[in-house]
Amino acid sequence: MGLSHEKTRVLTGTGAITGSITAIGDCASGVIDHITFGKYIEGGTDIVVQDYATDITLANAGNNMVEGPIRSVKLTSGTAIIYYNGNLA
Repeated sequence: MGLSHEKTRVLTGTGAITGSITAIGDCASGVIDHITFGKYIEGGTDIVVQDYATDITLANAGNNMVEGPIRSVKLTSGTAIIYYNGNLA
């Protein structure tokens, strides 16, 4: 993976995560319910949303990775690895 990131976190559950996410990888059959692509600026009000998608099975996503920039993500089921900068909300 050629993306630069500061932190990594395992994402479980179905709560939405927002932040400066560089990529999402499959950990254990992760299925994305909703993902928003775009630039997230922590503490800022000028969030640029480019597009969104739903129902992505990470095991079927190319190299089992969805690359960003990603503003927010919410899983339907399974577990995923989140690569990100800054803080997640």
